Amino acid sequence: ERSKMIYLAIGVMNMACAGPGSRSMPSNPLPANVTPPFPPSWRTNDSTVLYWHNGSGYESGAVTAKYGLTIWDWAHGAAVWINEYTPMNSNAVLAEQCRRVKAANPATKCVVYRNTVKAMNQYIDVSTKLDDPMYNGWFLNWKAGATQTGPCTIRTGGGPPLMPNPQVECKSLVTSDVHVPMCDGANHTKCSKTHYFGTHQIPMVPGKNWAGNTLTPFENLTCVGECNCGVNPCGEYVFDLRNASMRDWFIKDYMGSALAEPNVDGIILDDKWDHTARPRRTKTVSRILGCRRAM
Repeated sequence: ERSKMIYLAIGVMNMACAGPGSRSMPSNPLPANVTPPFPPSWRTNDSTVLYWHNGSGYESGAVTAKYGLTIWDWAHGAAVWINEYTPMNSNAVLAEQCRRVKAANPATKCVVYRNTVKAMNQYIDVSTKLDDPMYNGWFLNWKAGATQTGPCTIRTGGGPPLMPNPQVECKSLVTSDVHVPMCDGANHTKCSKTHYFGTHQIPMVPGKNWAGNTLTPFENLTCVGECNCGVNPCGEYVFDLRNASMRDWFIKDYMGSALAEPNVDGIILDDKWDHTARPRRTKTVSRILGCRRAM
């Protein structure tokens, strides 16, 4: 069996939602002396890394063959996985990119993206579980009785100059209202009344979205007509890593599905939650979810 690797591991979530049996997750430090499963080389291009995404489609072999290691971000191939798959299937596009990388140069390593906090339902294995009520406990949910009845507006700022991070804020008209959208920006009848989700960096319909009805969605994540991530709106949902069965799936299937691909050499993991990280956002999300900070 071919050895594979995880290039970057981030800590697990350490925020507990109030309720019976709630608890925080222990930290999981990396083992010592983690090294790639391939021999070192003095050839300069073998140690040159391309971390990239091409939103319009696949990157050509003429480009990738020059590098020793290629890493493909979550937004890579967006025009393909958004508009050529129903529902969206980022998994398939990243796997196909690695096939093309190997076809151009079998020695080039190919690594694909997975997120350890955000349950991004552009990934088909995430949307399949998210859309099945049997797995409601695998994702963080809105606070009990949550509603969202007020108008939503966009507040710009909060991100670096080249990657602005607009914040969507909804007015609370009743005490049960949350201050972020619960429905799709283009189709307001398509809602997630169970699972919390964010709307910052998601596929959008130009001119009909929560980002100020922008005509240029973030990273050109442009849907034609309507965004289809499955039953639920496209969004940044949140894994509930306190759930034992979810953790088993998370490792064996969510991560394992990438590593099982014959042309994928590894995965790069992004994001983390803990009791000290980004306290302002932790406080905001805690209030929306009805959570408390872990002790």
